[in-house]
Amino acid sequence: MSYWRRHCAGRDTIETTARWVQQQAAQQGLSLHDYVEGRVSLRDLGVTSEEAAATLKPLIPCAHDYYNGWGGCPKKFATWEAWFSEKLRNRIYYFFHKHGPDGKIALAWAEWPIEVPPNKPATFADAA
Repeated sequence: MSYWRRHCAGRDTIETTARWVQQQAAQQGLSLHDYVEGRVSLRDLGVTSEEAAATLKPLIPCAHDYYNGWGGCPKKFATWEAWFSEKLRNRIYYFFHKHGPDGKIALAWAEWPIEVPPNKPATFADAA
């Protein structure tokens, strides 16, 4: 884990991002469990670059600057969008993916940084 994610600004950014992902799913009428169980994509949850720029960026507008200062990466990002596309999008992916002993990547609650949310209650459509 990079020092940035242990630093308070990094932790806050990652936790805010996790809550944002959860909120995006809820706005689509979905649960994060729908993604972890392979029923939908991140795009289906509403996790896109465009939506992140519109609704996540205002919550963490200086995150790329914090990452530039504390991330330990020689590459510096001039814009939030460039940082999101290369770094934070990858972190969101690894919230829900882990490498197995066989080297394959599997869906899981891998690096999810906050409490795993409860699954949505079953609906009539789920029973069909």
